[in-house]
Order: sequence, then C-alpha cells, then structure tokens
Amino acid sequence: LSAQPVSKPESTHCIVAHAGTSTDEFNALLKTDKYVLVDFYADWCAPCRLLAPVVDQIAREDSARVIVVRINQDNNKPLFDALKVYELPTLLIYKNRELKNTFEGFFPKEMIEAEFK
Repeated sequence: LSAQPVSKPESTHCIVAHAGTSTDEFNALLKTDKYVLVDFYADWCAPCRLLAPVVDQIAREDSARVIVVRINQDNNKPLFDALKVYELPTLLIYKNRELKNTFEGFFPKEMIEAEFK
C-alpha cells in the first residue's frame, strides 16, 4: 500500500479508501483471514445513505470477524470499472481473497451478517 492508502474520517470502524485507489491497493486490503465487506457508494445515492448506518453498525459490532472498506464511486471510477461494479450501493463480501457474495441495493443487516457465518 502507498503511504496514504486509506483514511477513517467517516467512522473509526470503517476503512475509507482514498480517491484514486488502485486495484493493487484494493487487493492488499483483501489480504486478511477476516471477512472483508466492501461498500461501494456515492454521497448523492439515497439507498447508499440508508445503507451507511447498517454498514457502520456491522463494522462496530463484528470487528473481530469483519473488516469494512468503503469506496466512493465518484473518487474511484477506474476501480469500479475494474471490479465491474455498476449498481449503487453494491456490497462485495470476500473471505481469503475470494469473492463470496455480492449485494446490489439495500439489504437488512441480518441478511448481510448471515454471510459471515
């Protein structure tokens, strides 16, 4: 990762990817034995704003099992294209660097958390 790959201004529990995050930097975030929940969002997206507190709650409550990464579409269009993320919000769930599931749109916390069992 570069010297400043991520920041945490929105939440102390979520990693917020910096503008222009590369695919190499993204892949480095997946190098963990925990689940990685990636929240692709945009500030102007109403369903994204509804989902944000759910994602933050998962980050707070499941930090022992799950790393939450938030990536803003407006700042990371090349990464969105590389990962073929076309809908907002999109949640990708990884385990051992492998994509386990994709959620497009708003989903309740319980449905998302069921993926971490």
